[in-house]
Amino acid sequence: MILALSGAEGESWVRFREQEGLWYGRSTQVGVNGNVIRRDQYQVDIKCAHEAHAQQEQLQELTIAPRADDEGHEEFSLFATYSVEPTPTTTATTAPATLKYEHQLRYKDTFVFGDGSYCGDHFLFEFPHAPLSSLSVEHCIGVSATERIRLFALYGLDRALERVIVCNEVRDSLWETRAPLSVVSLLGTWTGEARTKRSQYSGSGFLRFRTSAQFGWDFEKSVRRALHMVSMNDSATLSASSNNAAAGVAPPSESERISETRDSEEIEKKKKIETMQHRSACYGEYDGGNKVLYGAGNDTQVMVLLPHGCYCLCPATLATPAAWQSECACLVADASRKRISRLRNSENMPLSDTLCVESIST
Repeated sequence: MILALSGAEGESWVRFREQEGLWYGRSTQVGVNGNVIRRDQYQVDIKCAHEAHAQQEQLQELTIAPRADDEGHEEFSLFATYSVEPTPTTTATTAPATLKYEHQLRYKDTFVFGDGSYCGDHFLFEFPHAPLSSLSVEHCIGVSATERIRLFALYGLDRALERVIVCNEVRDSLWETRAPLSVVSLLGTWTGEARTKRSQYSGSGFLRFRTSAQFGWDFEKSVRRALHMVSMNDSATLSASSNNAAAGVAPPSESERISETRDSEEIEKKKKIETMQHRSACYGEYDGGNKVLYGAGNDTQVMVLLPHGCYCLCPATLATPAAWQSECACLVADASRKRISRLRNSENMPLSDTLCVESIST
């Protein structure tokens, strides 16, 4: 199994704590049309603390022994202090500046995958030199042990997508240069594996899939995005004998067992073919620059092509209550990428997070 998709639920706490420490970052703020608004360099010092300590003037780093489960960790969050470095666009009145605010990345609502990737939601969120947002959607993709990409989609007080911030963060202040993503970089068929972590609101547990994602473009305005997912959870369905044992029913005779086994196997094969696959396709309009629009009205999805080989795909507005999904992807190499997405219900409660590791098919 791909390392990024490995790890039990209890190991998430260890990886959550691994986000602590000093990161050197480069941020680019981008408008919904893909236009660059500003760039900054910064340092962010992240600490893990109990939420009861959030009101303290200075957060004290806690020594917490890792456990094999999540007991007692639900009330912990990551908190960050940003130090923004002077840039050519910074004025004398704004640089240097030290901005302090809370991540509000609660461990209770966060699962960290094997490579350090995770999703998070922040309400009334502030980022250096960005407007206050009513909701910020965070996606983090672990590129390596010392590098990560964090993306924030900011929604204004009117619940409309206002801007996207992509952050390239490293431990050693040595960044790897990645070209901005272009629509040509998405073309072709991407195949790989995915792992879904269901939240406690949807019953917990994991699902695994084989994925095939296609992206086409007519070299004018029309694009097509298709996804095919096939479940790899062969043991997801209980056999009839397992159900009987759980219910305290006497086991069948040998001849009955053979007949039931054959019937059960045929039924299970049909179920897997009929229910353990997912296909979807949608058409969009490319503006010729850095934006693709899917759907219309309140169902419009915006794909913004970003620096550092990334894209963001999320609703244009959250004004109408409905279940919704956001996604971020990063080209970690010339022919491979990672995608991470979060599904939420109409009340913005997280239902599941999915990490995909894919490569281009030749």
